[in-house]
Amino acid sequence: MNGIFEKLYDMTAFSNIVAEPQFLVMYVIAFVLLYLGIKKQYEPLLLVPIAFGVLLANFPGGGMGVIQADENGMILVNGVMKNIWEMPLHDIAHELGLMNFVYYMLIKTGFLPPIIFMGVGALTSDRCFAICVCLYSELPLNWVSLLCCW
Repeated sequence: MNGIFEKLYDMTAFSNIVAEPQFLVMYVIAFVLLYLGIKKQYEPLLLVPIAFGVLLANFPGGGMGVIQADENGMILVNGVMKNIWEMPLHDIAHELGLMNFVYYMLIKTGFLPPIIFMGVGALTSDRCFAICVCLYSELPLNWVSLLCCW
């Protein structure tokens, strides 16, 4: 009977929280951001999605950490060194997890940050046309900041 409870405990997130209590610190930060965004109305369009991202990324046992590649783009996958830039997209998502897929294919390439800035800018301002013009003029030039439009 004792072995059943030990296996049940190991299968739940509680064993991961006890092993790595820094999850709790990140949960406190996420709940403070949610409180500030929802109750106090301090920039809710930014704080609420950030808080949910913190909650999801720090889910105990979720394996949401990013595996860092070396300067040549080589990473260790199942005991074999592979180049991250030559791996098919489905292999990155399957073998390394969703967070690594998002990081290497959307953030590291510089595709996602301008899209996020455009979305936040369109939600918070009436100058959607100017934001779209800035975004499409910056993507070919590989700029990351949209501060030139403001």
